[in-house]
Amino acid sequence: MSIPASLAVTIRRNSSALHLFLPLLLFGMAQSMLGASTPLLKAALSPSDFIISAHFFVYAAGRIISGPVASTLRDRGSTRSAPALEGWAAAGLGSAMCGLFSLQSLGVTLGSAFLIGLFAGSLHVLIQIRINQESSESSSSKFAAAYLWVSIGVFLFPFILGLILSKDWTSLSSLIMPLALVGATIVFFLLGKYKINTTEHSPLIAKSDRLSSLGWKLLCLVAVNSCFEWAFGFWGSYYAQSRFGFTTSTSLSIMSAYLLMTIVGRLLNIFVLKVLRPIVAYRIYAVTSMIVLVTIFMAPSPALFTLLFPVIGFFAGCLFPTNLALANAYIQKEFSAFIARSTVVGGLALLIFPVTLGSLAQMTSIELSFAAVSITAMLIVIGILFSLKAQERRLDASE
Repeated sequence: MSIPASLAVTIRRNSSALHLFLPLLLFGMAQSMLGASTPLLKAALSPSDFIISAHFFVYAAGRIISGPVASTLRDRGSTRSAPALEGWAAAGLGSAMCGLFSLQSLGVTLGSAFLIGLFAGSLHVLIQIRINQESSESSSSKFAAAYLWVSIGVFLFPFILGLILSKDWTSLSSLIMPLALVGATIVFFLLGKYKINTTEHSPLIAKSDRLSSLGWKLLCLVAVNSCFEWAFGFWGSYYAQSRFGFTTSTSLSIMSAYLLMTIVGRLLNIFVLKVLRPIVAYRIYAVTSMIVLVTIFMAPSPALFTLLFPVIGFFAGCLFPTNLALANAYIQKEFSAFIARSTVVGGLALLIFPVTLGSLAQMTSIELSFAAVSITAMLIVIGILFSLKAQERRLDASE
């Protein structure tokens, strides 16, 4: 008895959606886990400040090498092996997260942080390449939809960790997490039996291993966006405490609102990219973000900061998915090379940004350095976006 065609299509679409949902949620949780585990690391192992810094640096080192490694492995494999690669990357990421969560020793913790960076970056590259190769009229909005799940993972993990600690389930979680990992891995490989890489609907796109000048401009946007997200996502609460004297609980509440608005921004961005071109949406986001930034820094008050800081989270949630959608529209043949290099650029930004901000803070103050880095980053974004007029006219002519 054969399966009706409509049912077969439904199964394929749902399996593809689930195959996207699981790794992206795991990727988001991994990003949040590194910061959320720092207090646990201090309490359990009493490391020095150097070890705490090394914790983030080895993660960044893993992210730097992940892009070229994942891209090379995928290019050497077949179409049917791509889901298996994603499954192995997700399994490795889950195992590394379990290793970091165990807090057995400093060596295990640092090694797990490196592996989290390596497997998280690899998973990111593999998923984005697959989204790029899917044949769909709404491919731009798919990048926004993908990063919606990443934001949900980032937002949910601290609550999951807090529940485990409040209920004293730490010993139980050491059993639950590996079991959940095994179950997720089985799902990955079962879904891998479907040819969910939709190149069955369209021919493979001719690829280029080199980036054009336009590709490098878009890669610069990735680097600057990474610095912008780091400035607010990781230093925003410290700025609030230093500038306005907020308590820790108030700062954490503002950061929760920031993360929640990131989710809202990525949700609405799905619909925006169905209506507007990525370049138009990107310009609107960048200019509006600049206006909000200048308002925050030029008219400082606790009430205004509390109101506008989550608005920055909204636009931060829109920027990176729109960056990917822009690359999908302008450098289709170079996208694999672009996304592989984006992890290198993002990892380098992760390494350089704290050093730059710390050096400026030594010369001036954390408030001035925070404002300088944030506004400079957004000015660079706006400058690059408005320099793409020639590519925009070329795209209009091709249509």
